[in-house]
Amino acid sequence: MVVRLPRVPFPVTLSYAGPDTWTITEHLGEQHIGHGQLTHTYGAFAITTTGGGTTQYDYSWQAALVDHLPRR
Repeated sequence: MVVRLPRVPFPVTLSYAGPDTWTITEHLGEQHIGHGQLTHTYGAFAITTTGGGTTQYDYSWQAALVDHLPRR
């Protein structure tokens, strides 16, 4: 699914990768940049980057993406 989020200038695609797991891809024109995976466990979301780092977030996947994407 393609989503547009406040404070994130480009569209983002969330693709189903498995139970409670989605891949994150940002669309910068013709470039598609992978940002790791969004996972949901124990009632909260986490983003694991392609470099292996994981950041825990609360209960909103939208807030997790808005917080994560500008920090890259």
